[in-house]
Amino acid sequence: MQYVFTEFLIRRILPSSLIVSNKMIPNQIRTFFSPKLTTMKSSYYTHVHQLSLIDCNQCEMGMINWYVNLFSSLQSFCLVESMSKNIYPMAHLTHEVLREIVFDMKFTKLTEIKLMVNDGMILDKQLHSNLLLKRLTISLRTIDDLFVLLDGLVANLIELDVTLCTGHASRRLLLPFKSNIFPMVHLTKFLLTTKQEVEMRSEYLFNIVKFLSQIDTLIIDIKNWIHPDYIFV
Repeated sequence: MQYVFTEFLIRRILPSSLIVSNKMIPNQIRTFFSPKLTTMKSSYYTHVHQLSLIDCNQCEMGMINWYVNLFSSLQSFCLVESMSKNIYPMAHLTHEVLREIVFDMKFTKLTEIKLMVNDGMILDKQLHSNLLLKRLTISLRTIDDLFVLLDGLVANLIELDVTLCTGHASRRLLLPFKSNIFPMVHLTKFLLTTKQEVEMRSEYLFNIVKFLSQIDTLIIDIKNWIHPDYIFV
């Protein structure tokens, strides 16, 4: 890998998109961001606008904040966690770092994020709103977290793709939105997918879609309805 990047720098090849994946070679992401190669590629990072880290393991996810901070011109960021069965739950600190990347707006050019972690992200009302994001693909722990997301955290989204990962809805679903007007007036495309473990009721779905009259595209893939009579086509 060192030889490859040396050739890139010599020939002034500075791509704007970068995809690093562990799918074919384990620990490729960790190797790419090793201190020796990082020093050599310092000028390379400033030209990258789109960064994708695919099949991240737990160790690499613990370093994700350091990885992403290298890219000052980032406009699009994608992180997909490894689906390996022999994994531990995501560390609390890693979870907090990922929430900061999405909601703290420290990357002022970042308008598109894809964040897919196996257990789903947990959201709360204390998070900062990110008004810069236009497109978001994210896995969330429960439908409660989706309601928190929709209630003003990403008010300027154009496209939203959500996967619900686990658990049951709690009493938080009974809480109203902050206002009677759905805060995501720019949203034109909404995709909702649930894993098999997620139990969905028609009233939960209704509480979401009743605010989506302005969208052009609505795609819903529900795996497990509480009542078998409810079937979406």
